[in-house]
Formats: sequence, C-alpha cells, structure tokens
Amino acid sequence: MRRRMSEKPEESMGMLQFFCVSLQHDIIFFSLMMTLEFILRIFVAAVLGGLIGLEREYREKAAGLRTHFLVALGSALFMIISAHGFDGILKDPNMRLDVSRIAAQVVSGIGFIGAGTIIFQKKMLCVD
Repeated sequence: MRRRMSEKPEESMGMLQFFCVSLQHDIIFFSLMMTLEFILRIFVAAVLGGLIGLEREYREKAAGLRTHFLVALGSALFMIISAHGFDGILKDPNMRLDVSRIAAQVVSGIGFIGAGTIIFQKKMLCVD
C-alpha cells in the first residue's frame, strides 16, 4: 500500500484497522447466516419427517414417528456435512476428495431401512 507524503502513518493504519474490523464483521455475519440456514434446514427436515411418521402411526404401520423423525434428521445433517463440511479441506489444490460419497451412503441407508420394513411386513403377513 503506497502512502502519500502528506499522509501520516497513523492515518493509513487507521484505514487498515477499519478494513480488518469490517472484514471480520462480514465473516461473522456470513458465518451466522450459514449457521441459521443449517439449523432451519435440519428443523424443516425433522418436522416433515415427523409428519410422515405421525401419518404412518395413525395408520398403524411399521416405522412410525420416531423412525421417520430420526431418519429425516440424520439425512439432513449428513447432507449438510456433505455439502459444506469439507470447504476448508477442498481449498487445498493437492487434496482430492469426493464429498458426494456421503450423500450416496445416505441414500443406501434409507434403502436398507425400506428393505427392512418390507421384510418385516412380509413376516407379519406370513404369521397371520
């Protein structure tokens, strides 16, 4: 940064400090907004999963409120981690990660839960 001859060193340091403080406030604000967005996403997923679970409990089907609530909550959390959890690591040009693998495992896990529900229902039909 070039200083004019008429400018005092204290004035240029004041501008630099102002810029740093302003940048810190922007970073804190951005971090707070991202945190609120993550909390909102997790909350919406939990509510929607709970509603599906309530409907299933009302119809007396397997995998009710608790199961759907926890699956929706866990899925939302893992998807957020998959999308935003590795930002600091991925900035390194020598580091290569495939963060979509986490999302693929969420889908696989939900498939296993669905298969377990189907097998459980078939056993109930055979016993009756």
